[in-house]
Amino acid sequence: MMYATAQACAEDAGVALDQLRQIDALAVVNTVGPSLMDNPPGQLARLLGARDAVQYLSSTGGNTPQTLVNHFAREIAHGRSSMVLLSGAEALDSISKSAK
Repeated sequence: MMYATAQACAEDAGVALDQLRQIDALAVVNTVGPSLMDNPPGQLARLLGARDAVQYLSSTGGNTPQTLVNHFAREIAHGRSSMVLLSGAEALDSISKSAK
C-alpha cells in the first residue's frame, strides 16, 4: 500500500518514478496494529530503489504525522534534505469490517 501510494504521489507531483531513488530521508509512521513487515522503512526504500535514504520508523499515534512533516520541512528549509518521503499505511478498519 505504501509503495503504490508513493508512486501515485510522485506522479501527482510531477516526479519521475526513477527520481524516487534520490530520496535522502524516508520516514514511516508506525501502525497501531501488528505490522506485516519486519522493517517497513527498509522494505519501502528497497522497493523504491532509495538504498541511500536515511530510514526512520516513528512512534505510534497522536500528532506523530504532523511532527514528522514539521521536522522534515525544517530539514529541507535548512538544506539538510532535498527529497523526503513520509509514509504510513494501516488497514485495521478494513480488517475489522471483513471479520464481521
